[in-house]
Amino acid sequence: MRLRNILLIILLSCAFPGCGTSGFFSFDMQSGNLDKPLQIIGDSKKGIGAIFYETEDKRCWLPSKPMATAKTETGMIYKFKGQCEGIKTVTLRVERRGQDYLFFLSATPTADDGEEILRWGINIRAADDEFFTGVFERTVDGNQKKSWEKGIKAAMNLRGQKVEMLIKPSLGLYAPFFLSSRGYGFYAGGYWPGSIDFCKKNKNLVQVQIEGREVSFRIYTSGSPAKIVMEHAMAAGPPILPPKWAFLPWRWRDDHANPPHFFNGAKVTAPYNSQVVEDILMMEALDIPCGVYWVDRPWATGKDGYDDFRWDRARFPHPEAMIKWLAQKDINFVLWIAPWVMGEMKQKAENKGYILEGQKDNTDKVALIDFTNPEATRWWQEKGLSGLLKMGVKGFKLDRSEEIVPEDLEDNAFDGQTTRELRNEYPVLYARAAYEISKKIHGDDFTLLARAAY
Repeated sequence: MRLRNILLIILLSCAFPGCGTSGFFSFDMQSGNLDKPLQIIGDSKKGIGAIFYETEDKRCWLPSKPMATAKTETGMIYKFKGQCEGIKTVTLRVERRGQDYLFFLSATPTADDGEEILRWGINIRAADDEFFTGVFERTVDGNQKKSWEKGIKAAMNLRGQKVEMLIKPSLGLYAPFFLSSRGYGFYAGGYWPGSIDFCKKNKNLVQVQIEGREVSFRIYTSGSPAKIVMEHAMAAGPPILPPKWAFLPWRWRDDHANPPHFFNGAKVTAPYNSQVVEDILMMEALDIPCGVYWVDRPWATGKDGYDDFRWDRARFPHPEAMIKWLAQKDINFVLWIAPWVMGEMKQKAENKGYILEGQKDNTDKVALIDFTNPEATRWWQEKGLSGLLKMGVKGFKLDRSEEIVPEDLEDNAFDGQTTRELRNEYPVLYARAAYEISKKIHGDDFTLLARAAY
């Protein structure tokens, strides 16, 4: 494909008179679906460039002129002389795939023990009337409660907000993807934390920062928001369609007791948990359909109701028969779980080296499983979930994977990555582990409800 056919235009612009080393690199993207070129560019009046990289000691902008350029089949490669001490070269590779632009940034240190890149920054020019949506399921960043504070005026337009790309409790669904009213979409690859400033610090710029030694991002310019969302779903991974029964009404309690009498005072004669039985009988009496019954914690042995995936049979007598009874009524049973183990399994996980180092809290009670360790993952699947699934459990509420997960550069997971890089990926690995064992036992006839995702 010829370069002129992919409409890549590089502007080697100058931020200051005289250009040379004081100028900044910038990049224009053209598409028939955009009213004018989309610019990765800085603010010369404020000494801000288009792309920066940051070491422990300094932040450096890409200069106006690369040391070398090379054409590829689908784009260009640009090499820049390092501006930060310890960085020899910085490489920018740009590719065009259909109507999308893909960017890859990496650096070469001056020596094997030279400086490492800690963070990258990309600035995108914003129009005065441009608005943005995406990145999370809430209206403002921070704890979920902030999204419904009294007097809040924020809505779906994120302009004027800065969002930290780090999953927050309690329900945390974050994605480094946003849509612009100008007709483009942005997606940063990988799981490293970062931030997106939607014209808050600089009214003319969307300022994206991504941690990590190298970074990739994608600009979608395919036109309508629906097309961009569809393309993004195919690039990032489309959602998995659950079975039809998952769309039926659910019944849930946060805490099950097992009282000897029903609410009206009648004595319980059923052999199962009395509140489960009462819920189902009441829904039948009121002609309310029910397709799923979900039991939360506590359901197992131990003070906190989650020891060793072992049923508390005083609270839930005859759990196998109870699940079968529900199934006979076409009600599927879903159970609460967490990415940690308690009781005897906690000690065994610690002895086997299956835990994630650097856990933030509750180290005396729970042990987070290191899902980057295949052996630890299989152990958790087989010793925990497998027996429940074979008993008839048809799905899990995947809770609590965004709270006590470490997020520093000092601790490493089994696969070698720092827990800082793992922080946003951890809920994904947790969900994948639950998905694999559920599919192995139930095929496609199961569902997972995740509290956190990225």
